[in-house]
Order: sequence, then C-alpha cells, then structure tokens
Amino acid sequence: MALVYEKQNNKSKRLEWLLNAAASPSFKFAKAENRARIYYNIGEAFEIMALPDSATYYTDLAGKINKDINIYGLQNGIERVRGRIAIGQNDYLEGISHFHKSIDLSRRVNNQYYISENFLDISKAYFTMKQKDSAILYGQKALQIAVQLHNYEVIAGASKILSQSEQDHPQKTIQYLNLIIAANDSLFNIDKLNQAQNVIDLEEEKKYESNAQQAKYQYEKKQNTFIGLFSTLLAISILLFYNNRQKQKANRLLGLQRDEIQIQKDLLQSTQAQLIQSEKMASLGELTAGIAHEIQNPLNFVNNFSEINNDLVNEANEEIKTLNNQYPMLNAQGLQETLTDIKINSEKINQHGLRASNIVKSMLEHSRPSSGKKEPTDLNKLCDEFIRLSFHGLKAKDKSFECNYSMDLEPNLPLVDVVSQDIGRVILNLVNNAFQACAERSLSATRERSKLKEAGGKEIEDIPSSFSSIPYSPNVTVITKHKDDKIEIIVSDNGSGIPDSIKEKIFQPFFTTKPTGQGTGLGLSLAYDIIKAHNGDLRCESKLGNTLFIISIPAG
Repeated sequence: MALVYEKQNNKSKRLEWLLNAAASPSFKFAKAENRARIYYNIGEAFEIMALPDSATYYTDLAGKINKDINIYGLQNGIERVRGRIAIGQNDYLEGISHFHKSIDLSRRVNNQYYISENFLDISKAYFTMKQKDSAILYGQKALQIAVQLHNYEVIAGASKILSQSEQDHPQKTIQYLNLIIAANDSLFNIDKLNQAQNVIDLEEEKKYESNAQQAKYQYEKKQNTFIGLFSTLLAISILLFYNNRQKQKANRLLGLQRDEIQIQKDLLQSTQAQLIQSEKMASLGELTAGIAHEIQNPLNFVNNFSEINNDLVNEANEEIKTLNNQYPMLNAQGLQETLTDIKINSEKINQHGLRASNIVKSMLEHSRPSSGKKEPTDLNKLCDEFIRLSFHGLKAKDKSFECNYSMDLEPNLPLVDVVSQDIGRVILNLVNNAFQACAERSLSATRERSKLKEAGGKEIEDIPSSFSSIPYSPNVTVITKHKDDKIEIIVSDNGSGIPDSIKEKIFQPFFTTKPTGQGTGLGLSLAYDIIKAHNGDLRCESKLGNTLFIISIPAG
C-alpha cells in the first residue's frame, strides 16, 4: 500500500499508512528486518516532508535494529537519509560524510544506481558550498555511471550542476545542456509508462480493498482507540523532543554569551587597572619631578660652597705657614685647629650633599617619562644585554669587583608586548642589587677570615661552621620561564639574604638596605610600579644565603 501511495506521489497518505503499520499490535511481533524497514520508510517520509527531527528519530530507530541484523542495503538507505537530513540543516560536511558511507556500502553489493545518486548529492553539496572543483569532480563521476545505467534523472541533475559550474567553458556548457534536454525527454516517456502502471496498480488495489474491506472494518474498529492514543502520545513525544532540542541549543547559546561577557568584563577591569596605574605613575612622576627640580638648585649651592670652603681653608693654612716662617714667635695653633674643624665640617656637608644629589637624580629618574609604546620584545635578549651591562659597569667602577653570573633562558620564548625601555630599567636595577648583595657578602666573608687568621692557633676548617665562614663563591643567575599564560623573569643571587622583618618594606619609596650613602631607596619602588603598569607582578622570596626577585607579566 505504501508503494502505491509513493507512486501516486501522495506523501501524507504514505506516511499515514506507515505510521499505522508501526502502531499495529502485530508490529512488535514482526521480523526485525521488517520493523527496521518500516522505521526507515517513516524516517525517509519525514525527511521528504522537511521534518528533520522526526526523520532523525525514526531513522535512528531503524539504525539501532539494523545494527544487530546488519543488512547492507538497509544501512545504505539509512546513511542516504541521514545525509539528506544533514544537508537540509545546512550541515554540508556531515551530509557528505554520510553519502560517502553509503557509497562504501553500495560498492560492497555493487549497487551502481545508489553510487551515482550519492555522487550527485555530494556534487550538489559542494556546489552549494561554492567549491566548484569538487562539485565538478563528483558531478562527472555521477554522470559517467548514470549514462551506463540509463538513469535519466541522475543524468539531468548532474548535467545541470556541471553546466552551472563550467560556465567559463561555453562548449562544455552546451554539451551538458543538451544532455539535460535529452534526459528530460526520456524521463517524460518513462513518466507516461509509470502513469499507465499506476492505473493498473490502482485497479488491483481497489479489488484488494473491496475483498478485504469487511474484515478490515472489524479489525480497525477495535484498534481505533489504541491507534488514536498512540498517535497522540507519539505527537507529544515528538513535540517534547523538539522542544528539548531547542532548549538545549538556547542554553548553549546563553552559556557562550555569558562566557563572552565575562571575558570582556575581565579585559575591561584589567585595562582599567592599567590606566589607573599609568595615571598614578604619571601624577607621581610630575610631583616628584617638581620637588626634585626645586631641591636641585639650593642643593647645588650647598655642594659648591662646601667645596669653596675647603679651598679657602687650604689657602688660610698656607697663609698661616707663611706667617709662622716670618714670625716664629707667632703661635697660630688654635687658629689652625679651628680651620681644621671647619674643613672637616665642609667635607661632611659635601659628602651628605652629594648623597642628597644622588637621591634627587634618582627621583628625576623615577619621574622620567618613557615612550609608553609597547612593542613585541625578546625578553631573553633583553636579559642577556642588561646582565652584561650591569657586570661591566660595576667592574669599571671597582676593579676588585668579582662575581660569577649565568643565564638559564627558556628557548623559543614568545615575544611579549612591553615597553622595552622600562622593562630594561627593571632588569638592570634587580641585577645591580644582586651583584652588590654578593659583593657585600664576599667582603664580609673576607673580613671574618682575616679576623680568624689574626686570632691564630686554628685554621678556618677547625672553626665551628657558621654562615660567613663557609667558603663563598658569589653567583648571580637570571632565569626566564613560560609558565601557563605568564612569562617569568627570575633574578637570583647567593648574597646574605633579606631578613623577614623588612621584606614587606623593600618596595616602599626611599627604603633601602644598603649602607648609608650607597642607596637611594627608589630603585625597587620604580621597578614595582613599572611591572604593575604592565599588568604584572613583582615579588621577593629570600632566605639565608639566597634571594629571588620574580617578575611575572602576561604572555599575551
């Protein structure tokens, strides 16, 4: 009966008959192959009527049954229906995948008819995707097989795709158009034969229905209630299934939107923090520069006049010597002592004035604006450059300075968008501090050994172990790491270390652990502000005999 409705092109009647067959009491006792084919035909009917969810549901039922009985022909049809469902939902790659599976199954049983139809469907999919080369390739394959089988419908379809794809070749286009005309004429004649056959089938069906009408009436009367209930439940199930699918899609879309909003929120907060830090540094820089410039002038006078006072004291001493030679009886010892005191005071004024000048210079350095332009920077190269610059600079100031240094730089470190001038200042400051810490510990160890030798009677090895008595080899190491989404630069030294009591103060402006006159207390403060302006972090880890300064900045 379904075949008759199919020939009449009566889609709704065919689907109704198939659903009634699946709802009949005898359906569950039918052979697995028959049940699978009924489900497959229902799925195919829903696909033809453009109801993809229902088509998928019944096609999957057919596939589950056929998985146990493994009928190639049935599985072939299932893959074709799945391919058309996917194409109908604009999932062309999924559809093409199912058509290729159908081709593999068709080749096992040498079903050239299905192979040509699958090639045509693949060609149509690639044509819709505007991949003309693939559309032409599969169109030609479909046409070649269809000509051998006299499958005029596939000939017409393939020729249409090829004529539209080969528009740049007029001669080929004309050939394909002629094939379309010839195939359509043949299809017309076949349609006439089919119409005549349909009339015969209808007459036979009427006879069959006339003979079976009475028996069927009684049977259907008993089943109407059950079929109506089953159809209602089926419709509700399909509706719930469809609504559930739509709800899942909406939830996924809502989840993606929430994730995107959170990402934009985090980016906005990060940008705001960087802007606030930049504004803070700019305001602080302007204030610092203003104060430093105001202090610079009177400080220059103090330094200059203290030097002049020293020169005047020297001249006065020379005059006193001359007077003592001319007048030996003149006693000017008290005056010389007073001048000596004045000279000592002037030297102290000059010494502390120079220290104040260094602080002012550091303040100006702290407030000096950089270009502010971030550029992709090779941090390995930057570290190598500034550790060498620091070592040779300290060596030039103090010939006795000795310290080993090494680098453990991660290969293939990605370029990072930073203000290279500012990051260079940070690295230089941390490396300078590390070298100076090693130099101080080395000097301290040397002094203690000297004291131990002066005490006599025992070699150093005989003295109870202490921190400063251990043979010491100063060493500074610079390390780079790519850790998760961060880049880390670690400056390590084996100096004396930083006591826990002052660790929290080291990044405060004007706080220094160096001896009086050797540090301004602004280097680490400046470094901390620069790293924060890069949305990064600068922290210190220190214990007896080892100090680490760790810079962490975003890799992206």
